[in-house]
Formats: sequence, structure tokens, C-alpha cells
Amino acid sequence: VTAPLTTTKDLIIFPIINPNLPSGVMASATACFLDSDTYRPIAGFVYLGQSYDFSKTNAEYYLEMLLLHEITHILVFSENLFKYFPDAIKPVTETVTINGVSRTRLTTPKVVAAAKKHYNCNTLTGVELEDQGGEGSAGSHWESRIMLGDYMISTDYNEIAISDMSLALFEDSGWYEANYYTGGL
Repeated sequence: VTAPLTTTKDLIIFPIINPNLPSGVMASATACFLDSDTYRPIAGFVYLGQSYDFSKTNAEYYLEMLLLHEITHILVFSENLFKYFPDAIKPVTETVTINGVSRTRLTTPKVVAAAKKHYNCNTLTGVELEDQGGEGSAGSHWESRIMLGDYMISTDYNEIAISDMSLALFEDSGWYEANYYTGGL
């Protein structure tokens, strides 16, 4: 017996080798099908480039984190998905001017709470989103100037981690529960 597509908890990922990804882009991803009741992504594409350096000492770990990063775009971290987050937490983003520069910040409650704790700053009202890199990067990644080292920044970084802010975004979507941890090995 199979469940109707609208009640499935599965995620279908279509990996596609795409030799036409822009120079320097190793992969990209997007949700392509949403649950008709909850709007939770249930299918997506991961586009993979062809220029990987397997000689790196951490090549396997790097590729695992790259795929986790791309799957996170399918699941939750995409400017295109924010509109489907629960009405109770909207608006999901806000645009503010900081030092004369317009910045977009994610303002969901659990993300803000995690950021306040992480940065020890009770006056935070949002976490900045990337503002460069065009449609594939801007608005769908953390601003690396603020979140350098998180797996959801848009640039390569050798030492990456999954932050509580990234986990909180999963919960704020209303689609998932995060398993927070204290880190370490």
C-alpha cells in the first residue's frame, strides 16, 4: 500500500550532473515539488558540477558537507520557500539599513533566539542573509561575514559546522524538529 503523495514524509532527490554550472559553482539545488497540504518540499534537484578536487586530504568530508548543504536548500533554506513558512512567524525576513547599506535579515523566532544566545546579544532582531552572488546565493545563504564557518554560507570554507541558527531555521519552517547537540566528536 502506498500513501498519497500529499501525506508522504519522504524526500525524493534527483541528482543531475550539470557540466554547464557557472565557473566556481560546484553544486546547486532547488525544491521542485511541495506537499499540497503543508507546502513542505518533498522532491528536489541537486545539480552537480564536474570539477571536484579529490586529492584534498578532506575531500570525502568536503563532498559530504557540500551535499548536506545542497539538500538543506531543498528542505528549507531557500528564499523561494520562506513564503510557505507559518503565518504566525511572518514576516520571515526584513530589510534594514546598517551603516548606509541595505541588508536583508532572517527574523524567525527560533533563529533569532539562537543568534541572541550564540552572540550573547539580547538586542539582535535577525541574522543577515547573503546579499551577493546573484539568484543562487543572495537571500538563500547566511551572510558569511556574520556566519563564517557555518555550512550554509555561500563560499568555500575549510572548517565548517552546523550552527544552532541553521537548525533553528528547520524548526521555524514548521516542517521539522531539530536535534540540537553540543558539538564535538
